[in-house]
Amino acid sequence: GNPPSTKELWFRWCELGAYSPIFRVHHGSYDTDNWQFDTDAETLAHYARYADEHVRLYPYLHGLHARSVRDGTPMLQPVGFLHDAPWDVTDAWMLGEGLLVAPVLEAGAESRVVDLPPDVAWWRWQTLEPATSGVVDAPLAEIPVFAASGTLIPTFADPPDTLRTEADDGVSTFADADRARVVYVFGEGRRFQEADGTTYTPTGAANGPAEKTVSLRDGVVEVGGLSVRVEGPRSRTYTFVVR
Repeated sequence: GNPPSTKELWFRWCELGAYSPIFRVHHGSYDTDNWQFDTDAETLAHYARYADEHVRLYPYLHGLHARSVRDGTPMLQPVGFLHDAPWDVTDAWMLGEGLLVAPVLEAGAESRVVDLPPDVAWWRWQTLEPATSGVVDAPLAEIPVFAASGTLIPTFADPPDTLRTEADDGVSTFADADRARVVYVFGEGRRFQEADGTTYTPTGAANGPAEKTVSLRDGVVEVGGLSVRVEGPRSRTYTFVVR
């Protein structure tokens, strides 16, 4: 079939997969020829980092999946379906309403041009710093991902480690991870429902960066000029991060 995969290509596949519904980094039909997740220590560390990120996004991804089952809304959508952008953009996509993913597709490139739609404000997801269109640095271990104003993204505060087993000391299970969330609210935020029914409904206007941690099952959290109503099936510790 295709020429054997390289380390660079594997790194880029891994980054892309982490911000997709299914994170798969299979070696293909020729396992002895293709680069694999454990080919060297640097690759294994890269895989661990992005596997952790994919699992961290579980509350968001599972919520998008549940909505897709209910009403058919795709988890991945063209940027132009949601924003003021051409419908034929093929080098970026929206993961739900919250994240614009712009992977590096050119061999040897360590930057790329990203056109962020002008109808909303944007933040770099990894750093939570404001972002604008233009050339974006993207060294081999990084993928440009941006969060859109008017969205809310729940994440695990402490994701379980997919590279460990129950025989390891200090293994983190799903039940452990489910006890706490970090919920990112960009701009005024928007209503979001997780797969288990946990619902976040923000109102008000954000007045600047803010952060607040509370423990509750149902209630209203005042943070950064917003009132976020939480309705859930169980008590959790929530850290709200407003941008």
